[in-house]
Amino acid sequence: MTPHTISVVIPVYNGQKTLPQLVDEILSTSTVSYSPEGRPFITNEIVLVYDHGSDGSEDTIRQLARVHE
Repeated sequence: MTPHTISVVIPVYNGQKTLPQLVDEILSTSTVSYSPEGRPFITNEIVLVYDHGSDGSEDTIRQLARVHE
């Protein structure tokens, strides 16, 4: 069975400290994974939606984008 591709959309508000680890964990599942129902899927993209927090999340998002292009 061909795996479905999914996009992971994450709203970001003051997430500077947790974003790098979260992105790494999602990317570590970039091989074929299976839903609880047994359907195969692969993460195709991660979309980080910046919500204008005050902790520097925007800079972290930009850095992650450069590293994971």
